[in-house]
Amino acid sequence: ITLTMMVLAVFAYGAWTFRKLERRMEVVNNLYVPTMKALNQIESTFFLLESDIDKSLHEGILRPKDSLESVLNSKLDFLNRTLRDYPQDDAMLRDGINGLTQSYSACEDVFVRVYQDWGNHSLYESELSQKRSDFRFRLKGLIQDLDRETRLVSVGVQSDISRLGIVTGK
Repeated sequence: ITLTMMVLAVFAYGAWTFRKLERRMEVVNNLYVPTMKALNQIESTFFLLESDIDKSLHEGILRPKDSLESVLNSKLDFLNRTLRDYPQDDAMLRDGINGLTQSYSACEDVFVRVYQDWGNHSLYESELSQKRSDFRFRLKGLIQDLDRETRLVSVGVQSDISRLGIVTGK
């Protein structure tokens, strides 16, 4: 009976560990990977938008910005939808995406004022620089936090697999 109980306990532990591993990998695959992809796209698109705005300000020639802004808005909407649709409450990601969305909204408000009052665009350059810096800072921070969290999950999964091997004698 003792051997049977031990075998059942090892089996139960293995099943519980595999279920836990599955849930952790689901978070990585269904939430972290798509989020990281969207954040990288946001980063490159924001760089292009900044370049266009800098050129406009430097040359004094108003350039169109709508397509880049629509890409940024669609990616931010995607992040908010992904977070809302995912059942797990991930405070780090939720707070990071909310902060990023608010920061971009503040940038967008200044962009609108610059374009609406192009003749006085120099009045907004300092505020625009500050808002852009805040957005880049938040974006980089969220990318680093997400990368760190993904690595922690990976280390945890490897540790659980090793522990499972020890328990099962493999």
